[in-house]
Amino acid sequence: MIQTKLKGMGVALITPFKEDESVDYDALMRMVDYLLQNNADFLCVLGTTAETPTLTEEEKKTIKKMVIDRVNGRIPILLGVGGNNTRA
Repeated sequence: MIQTKLKGMGVALITPFKEDESVDYDALMRMVDYLLQNNADFLCVLGTTAETPTLTEEEKKTIKKMVIDRVNGRIPILLGVGGNNTRA
């Protein structure tokens, strides 16, 4: 387990959607770029602000991969693992 002491400004990401209710991955990447350029110290991805109950497992995997790839180790990322059911 990696242990990192988080400090500074952390940002809980939202999940942007298009009018057809699909995930707007381009808008998500613009948001991540903006936060990196403006000195966010860490990001929380797929937390409670990210509308995770409305996302498919595939959408969650895509978001996770895209954000991790874009951040590229520059700042820590917290990945949400919660859900709205009691089944694994």
